[in-house]
Amino acid sequence: MRIWITVLYWLGAGLSMALCLLYAIGLVLPDTLNQAAAAQKIDSGALRQVVSLVVVYLGLLSLCHLVAAIGLTLGKRWAKPVATVAAVLWSLTCVALPVAAVVIFYLWRPLSASGSAFGGRR
Repeated sequence: MRIWITVLYWLGAGLSMALCLLYAIGLVLPDTLNQAAAAQKIDSGALRQVVSLVVVYLGLLSLCHLVAAIGLTLGKRWAKPVATVAAVLWSLTCVALPVAAVVIFYLWRPLSASGSAFGGRR
């Protein structure tokens, strides 16, 4: 497996977990969401529902990234489908769609017989 993909999944696991915790803190501290809703003149209940969905999404994304990163690090065969699911979840943000497409391409692309794990020739 290409090392940059494994590193990308470890970074994705950490970043998505950090964002999940940040949004979860916003849910736990009621004044945070109420002040944000008042500043934007939107319903605080609707904002709480959206933030709850974001927390669940980021939690699932973080879990998928973590499992994929562990599997890719250990070289397990089951890691490719899990990494693909994580990339698809990641692509739902639309911002990461091009990166997710490249990662999926390199995940399933077979290594050449003369190439190394890094994909290049020596």
